Amino acid sequence: MVFNELTAETHLLNDLTLAILLILSESPLSCSMLLSQLYLEYQLDQDTLTDLQLSHLLNELDELGLIESVSV
Repeated sequence: MVFNELTAETHLLNDLTLAILLILSESPLSCSMLLSQLYLEYQLDQDTLTDLQLSHLLNELDELGLIESVSV
């Protein structure tokens, strides 16, 4: 569960989404770098998470105000 102080909204997240937020809180990463880190740290593969799926998830997190795009 994540509370967004800017919007005063609470979001219930699955384990993968929480892992993404934790990784991105350490440093900004490109989509491909984030995907590689998820594959390594969480033993995920392309059958579990594709680049397109991650991109869609990152867009959703951005729309919710939980992340923001930066140049990497």
